[in-house]
Amino acid sequence: MRIATTIHRILFCVTLYGCVAAGAGAATLKIGLIGPLTGPGAPWGYAAKGSMQTRADEINAKGGLEVGGTRYKVEIVAYDDRYKAAEAVAAYNRLVNLDHVKYIVIQTSAPTMALKQRIENDKIVALTTSYTPAAIDAKTKFLFRAYSTASDFMPPYARWMKDHLTERSMVMLNPNDETGCAQTKTTKKLYQSLSRIG
Repeated sequence: MRIATTIHRILFCVTLYGCVAAGAGAATLKIGLIGPLTGPGAPWGYAAKGSMQTRADEINAKGGLEVGGTRYKVEIVAYDDRYKAAEAVAAYNRLVNLDHVKYIVIQTSAPTMALKQRIENDKIVALTTSYTPAAIDAKTKFLFRAYSTASDFMPPYARWMKDHLTERSMVMLNPNDETGCAQTKTTKKLYQSLSRIG
């Protein structure tokens, strides 16, 4: 369900910035997607691509998206990063330099971190589904987060587990990447602090 709202958020960013670059006189708004369409993360990539395309089709069937008095057809341009930062950089270069995309959705943490500074330098409006808290900081102006990090939602979850479960052992399974490392660090510290509370 959260992925289904991705296009709503990027369209909000488009409206917020109030400027759309139409290519070659055509009133088309291109929204890029950088995500894993093959490999271990493919279910995430296909879910994002499918939900974004479905929403774009709905908008286009109603005459497009109105920005500043002009209606734009929404086009989704998706590239496979195979869940690898280097592939994400190549996809970003194609989107920005060849496809002239100004609005991008980036799916995972390692690609987000690899692209973070370039997004700011190029003034590309980007939305990330990354869970790492390192993706957004005080200097970030063009990169937005789609949903909360572990530090936002884990404290009440861990407290509930402490109050309602009789078992006191916890096993954490996270991917060995930026997201997994950040989430493990947050949750391990949290569970350890709760285990010391009576």
